Amino acid sequence: ESLEACAEFLCITLSDSDSNKLFTKATLAPRLVDALFALLPSTCMECNDHYTVDHEPDPAPFFTCYRCFQGSHSCEPMKEKHEALSAIPLPTGIPAEMATLR
Repeated sequence: ESLEACAEFLCITLSDSDSNKLFTKATLAPRLVDALFALLPSTCMECNDHYTVDHEPDPAPFFTCYRCFQGSHSCEPMKEKHEALSAIPLPTGIPAEMATLR
């Protein structure tokens, strides 16, 4: 129960639209660790600046890694990369949630 409270605080979705649980305790614990690590300082691979992403950033990072959940830096090179990728037409059949670039 306390793991679920932590997940809610970190904005981790715990159930799908049909109220089916997405995590067991064994899978939620490492996901929580990943979410906490994503809040720690990082170095931008594009400009080498050190940065952190806020818990609830506004605006959202241009990119979020779906493996480690780290958000990207909002430097000019990342902005240019985001704009270039956003301009590429996507093939049909890709679910909207998979096609969204932040």
